[in-house]
Amino acid sequence: LGLLCFKDLTVPGTTITFNMDSHVEAMANNSFGSCSGIKKLELPPVDSLGEYAFSNCSALTEVKFDPRSNIKVLPAGLFANCGLVSIEIPATVREIGDSVFQGCAALNNVTFEEGSQLTKMGENVFGRCTSLTNLVLPENVTTVGMSIINGCTRLESITLSKNLMRVTSESNGYTVSMFSGCTALESIYVPKDSIYFRSVGGVLYDLAKTIIYCFPQAKDPAGFKLPDTIISIEQEAFFG
Repeated sequence: LGLLCFKDLTVPGTTITFNMDSHVEAMANNSFGSCSGIKKLELPPVDSLGEYAFSNCSALTEVKFDPRSNIKVLPAGLFANCGLVSIEIPATVREIGDSVFQGCAALNNVTFEEGSQLTKMGENVFGRCTSLTNLVLPENVTTVGMSIINGCTRLESITLSKNLMRVTSESNGYTVSMFSGCTALESIYVPKDSIYFRSVGGVLYDLAKTIIYCFPQAKDPAGFKLPDTIISIEQEAFFG
Protein backbone atom coordinates (compact mmCIF):
# COMPACT_ATOMS: atom_id res chain seq x y z
CA LEU A 1 0.00 0.00 0.00
CA GLY A 2 1.44 3.34 -1.04
CA LEU A 3 2.28 6.51 0.84
CA LEU A 4 -0.83 8.38 2.12
CA CYS A 5 -3.07 6.04 0.09
CA PHE A 6 -6.10 6.34 2.42
CA LYS A 7 -5.07 9.44 4.37
CA ASP A 8 -7.76 11.82 5.67
CA LEU A 9 -10.83 9.65 5.07
CA THR A 10 -13.15 11.45 7.45
CA VAL A 11 -16.64 10.17 6.54
CA PRO A 12 -18.12 8.65 9.75
CA GLY A 13 -18.55 4.88 9.62
CA THR A 14 -16.10 4.39 6.76
CA THR A 15 -15.35 0.69 6.24
CA ILE A 16 -12.27 -0.65 4.48
CA THR A 17 -12.47 -4.35 3.67
CA PHE A 18 -9.48 -6.44 2.65
CA ASN A 19 -9.43 -9.75 0.85
CA MET A 20 -8.15 -11.90 3.70
CA ASP A 21 -6.63 -14.34 1.22
CA SER A 22 -4.34 -11.58 -0.06
CA HIS A 23 -0.86 -10.89 1.28
CA VAL A 24 0.42 -7.35 1.82
CA GLU A 25 4.19 -7.06 1.75
CA ALA A 26 4.28 -3.49 3.09
CA MET A 27 2.12 -0.55 4.12
CA ALA A 28 3.83 2.80 3.55
CA ASN A 29 4.13 5.71 5.98
CA ASN A 30 0.84 7.42 6.87
CA SER A 31 -1.15 5.05 4.66
CA PHE A 32 -4.22 5.46 6.90
CA GLY A 33 -3.15 8.64 8.70
CA SER A 34 -5.95 10.85 10.08
CA CYS A 35 -8.74 8.56 8.83
CA SER A 36 -11.12 9.79 11.51
CA GLY A 37 -14.10 7.90 10.04
CA ILE A 38 -12.69 4.39 10.50
CA LYS A 39 -13.78 2.52 13.63
CA LYS A 40 -12.38 -0.97 13.04
CA LEU A 41 -9.68 -2.56 10.90
CA GLU A 42 -9.07 -6.24 10.29
CA LEU A 43 -5.79 -6.53 8.45
CA PRO A 44 -4.83 -9.29 6.01
CA PRO A 45 -1.44 -11.02 6.36
CA VAL A 46 1.17 -8.25 6.29
CA ASP A 47 4.96 -8.20 6.65
CA SER A 48 5.81 -4.55 7.19
CA LEU A 49 4.07 -1.41 8.45
CA GLY A 50 5.09 2.19 7.81
CA GLU A 51 5.63 4.95 10.35
CA TYR A 52 2.46 6.73 11.49
CA ALA A 53 0.42 4.38 9.29
CA PHE A 54 -2.67 4.66 11.53
CA SER A 55 -1.84 7.83 13.47
CA ASN A 56 -4.62 10.27 14.38
CA CYS A 57 -7.37 7.79 13.49
CA SER A 58 -9.41 9.18 16.36
CA ALA A 59 -12.40 6.85 15.94
CA LEU A 60 -10.35 3.69 15.48
CA THR A 61 -11.08 1.53 18.53
CA GLU A 62 -10.01 -1.92 17.30
CA VAL A 63 -7.28 -3.38 15.09
CA LYS A 64 -6.88 -7.10 14.45
CA PHE A 65 -3.71 -8.60 13.00
CA ASP A 66 -3.97 -11.75 10.92
CA PRO A 67 -2.09 -14.63 12.62
CA ARG A 68 -0.31 -15.30 9.31
CA SER A 69 1.38 -11.88 9.46
CA ASN A 70 5.13 -11.66 9.90
CA ILE A 71 5.50 -8.20 11.40
CA LYS A 72 8.90 -7.69 13.05
CA VAL A 73 8.67 -3.99 13.92
CA LEU A 74 5.88 -1.66 15.04
CA PRO A 75 7.40 1.58 13.67
CA ALA A 76 7.36 5.07 15.17
CA GLY A 77 3.98 6.67 15.78
CA LEU A 78 2.09 3.72 14.28
CA PHE A 79 -1.09 4.21 16.35
CA ALA A 80 -0.34 7.61 17.92
CA ASN A 81 -3.43 9.55 18.99
CA CYS A 82 -5.86 6.79 17.98
CA GLY A 83 -9.06 5.79 19.74
CA LEU A 84 -7.81 2.27 20.47
CA VAL A 85 -9.34 0.63 23.53
CA SER A 86 -7.50 -2.69 23.42
CA ILE A 87 -4.59 -4.17 21.46
CA GLU A 88 -2.83 -7.54 21.26
CA ILE A 89 0.70 -7.29 19.93
CA PRO A 90 1.69 -10.21 17.68
CA ALA A 91 4.36 -12.63 18.89
CA THR A 92 6.49 -11.96 15.80
CA VAL A 93 7.12 -8.33 16.79
CA ARG A 94 10.70 -7.85 18.00
CA GLU A 95 10.80 -4.09 18.31
CA ILE A 96 8.31 -1.33 19.14
CA GLY A 97 9.41 2.11 17.96
CA ASP A 98 9.05 5.53 19.55
CA SER A 99 5.58 6.86 20.40
CA VAL A 100 3.71 3.92 18.85
CA PHE A 101 0.72 4.31 21.20
CA GLN A 102 1.41 7.81 22.45
CA GLY A 103 -1.75 9.79 23.13
CA CYS A 104 -4.10 6.79 22.90
CA ALA A 105 -6.17 8.13 25.79
CA ALA A 106 -8.80 5.35 25.68
CA LEU A 107 -6.32 2.46 25.62
CA ASN A 108 -6.94 0.37 28.75
CA ASN A 109 -5.78 -3.11 27.79
CA VAL A 110 -2.44 -4.07 26.24
CA THR A 111 -1.54 -7.74 25.83
CA PHE A 112 1.27 -9.58 24.10
CA GLU A 113 0.60 -12.77 22.19
CA GLU A 114 1.99 -15.91 23.79
CA GLY A 115 5.56 -16.58 22.72
CA SER A 116 6.36 -12.89 22.25
CA GLN A 117 9.78 -12.23 20.67
CA LEU A 118 9.80 -8.57 21.73
CA THR A 119 13.21 -7.36 22.97
CA LYS A 120 13.26 -3.59 22.44
CA MET A 121 10.82 -0.74 23.10
CA GLY A 122 11.46 2.88 22.14
CA GLU A 123 10.75 6.20 23.84
CA ASN A 124 7.24 7.29 24.87
CA VAL A 125 5.68 4.07 23.57
CA PHE A 126 2.72 4.45 25.94
CA GLY A 127 3.11 8.15 26.70
CA ARG A 128 -0.15 9.79 27.82
CA CYS A 129 -2.16 6.57 27.66
CA THR A 130 -4.30 7.92 30.47
CA SER A 131 -6.73 4.97 30.71
CA LEU A 132 -4.06 2.30 31.10
CA THR A 133 -4.11 0.84 34.64
CA ASN A 134 -1.85 -2.19 34.34
CA LEU A 135 1.03 -3.25 32.08
CA VAL A 136 2.99 -6.51 31.91
CA LEU A 137 6.14 -6.53 29.77
CA PRO A 138 7.06 -9.77 27.97
CA GLU A 139 9.98 -11.66 29.46
CA ASN A 140 12.40 -11.14 26.56
CA VAL A 141 12.37 -7.33 26.69
CA THR A 142 15.88 -6.11 27.49
CA THR A 143 15.69 -2.40 26.57
CA VAL A 144 13.08 0.33 27.00
CA GLY A 145 13.39 3.95 25.93
CA MET A 146 13.10 7.08 28.01
CA SER A 147 9.65 7.95 29.38
CA ILE A 148 8.04 4.80 27.98
CA ILE A 149 5.01 5.24 30.27
CA ASN A 150 5.31 8.97 30.91
CA GLY A 151 1.97 10.59 31.68
CA CYS A 152 0.11 7.31 32.28
CA THR A 153 -1.75 8.97 35.13
CA ARG A 154 -4.00 5.97 35.92
CA LEU A 155 -1.32 3.28 35.77
CA GLU A 156 -1.45 1.47 39.11
CA SER A 157 0.95 -1.39 38.51
CA ILE A 158 3.61 -2.53 36.09
CA THR A 159 5.41 -5.86 35.82
CA LEU A 160 8.91 -5.65 34.38
CA SER A 161 10.46 -8.32 32.19
CA LYS A 162 12.99 -10.64 33.75
CA ASN A 163 15.66 -9.60 31.23
CA LEU A 164 15.20 -5.82 31.47
CA MET A 165 18.61 -4.18 31.94
CA ARG A 166 17.78 -0.55 32.80
CA VAL A 167 14.90 1.52 34.17
CA THR A 168 16.63 4.89 33.80
CA SER A 169 17.98 6.91 30.89
CA GLU A 170 20.41 9.82 30.61
CA SER A 171 19.20 13.11 29.13
CA ASN A 172 21.37 16.24 29.14
CA GLY A 173 23.30 14.97 32.12
CA TYR A 174 20.14 14.16 34.08
CA THR A 175 18.91 10.70 34.99
CA VAL A 176 15.30 10.14 33.92
CA SER A 177 13.22 7.33 35.42
CA MET A 178 10.93 5.30 33.17
CA PHE A 179 8.24 5.78 35.85
CA SER A 180 8.12 9.58 35.58
CA GLY A 181 4.62 11.02 35.45
CA CYS A 182 2.92 7.85 36.72
CA THR A 183 1.11 9.60 39.54
CA ALA A 184 -1.22 6.65 40.35
CA LEU A 185 1.52 4.00 40.43
CA GLU A 186 1.30 1.84 43.54
CA SER A 187 3.38 -1.23 42.72
CA ILE A 188 6.28 -2.32 40.53
CA TYR A 189 6.56 -6.08 40.13
CA VAL A 190 9.56 -8.10 39.02
CA PRO A 191 9.72 -11.83 38.19
CA LYS A 192 11.59 -13.91 40.77
CA ASP A 193 14.14 -14.95 38.15
CA SER A 194 14.91 -11.34 37.15
CA ILE A 195 18.58 -10.85 36.25
CA TYR A 196 19.00 -7.22 37.36
CA PHE A 197 16.17 -6.14 39.69
CA ARG A 198 14.03 -7.18 42.59
CA SER A 199 10.79 -5.86 44.02
CA VAL A 200 9.92 -5.82 47.71
CA GLY A 201 6.48 -4.60 48.64
CA GLY A 202 6.13 -3.00 45.22
CA VAL A 203 9.33 -0.95 45.63
CA LEU A 204 12.04 -1.42 43.00
CA TYR A 205 15.67 -2.23 43.93
CA ASP A 206 18.70 -3.69 42.22
CA LEU A 207 19.21 -7.40 42.72
CA ALA A 208 21.47 -6.94 45.76
CA LYS A 209 19.18 -4.29 47.33
CA THR A 210 22.02 -1.77 47.38
CA ILE A 211 20.23 0.69 45.06
CA ILE A 212 16.65 1.90 45.28
CA TYR A 213 15.26 2.87 41.89
CA CYS A 214 11.65 3.75 42.58
CA PHE A 215 9.23 4.13 45.43
CA PRO A 216 5.94 4.36 43.49
CA GLN A 217 4.30 7.78 43.71
CA ALA A 218 0.90 6.54 44.94
CA LYS A 219 2.25 3.93 47.35
CA ASP A 220 1.43 4.51 51.01
CA PRO A 221 4.75 5.29 52.74
CA ALA A 222 3.45 4.33 56.19
CA GLY A 223 5.77 1.82 57.80
CA PHE A 224 8.36 1.95 55.04
CA LYS A 225 11.96 1.72 56.19
CA LEU A 226 14.95 2.06 53.91
CA PRO A 227 16.92 -1.23 53.98
CA ASP A 228 20.30 -1.12 55.74
CA THR A 229 21.90 -2.51 52.59
CA ILE A 230 21.17 0.63 50.54
CA ILE A 231 24.23 2.58 49.40
CA SER A 232 22.65 4.59 46.56
CA ILE A 233 19.29 6.30 45.88
CA GLU A 234 18.59 6.97 42.20
CA GLN A 235 17.38 10.35 40.97
CA GLU A 236 13.57 10.60 41.10
CA ALA A 237 13.41 7.47 43.31
CA PHE A 238 11.02 9.22 45.72
CA PHE A 239 9.67 11.79 43.28
CA GLY A 240 6.13 12.87 44.12
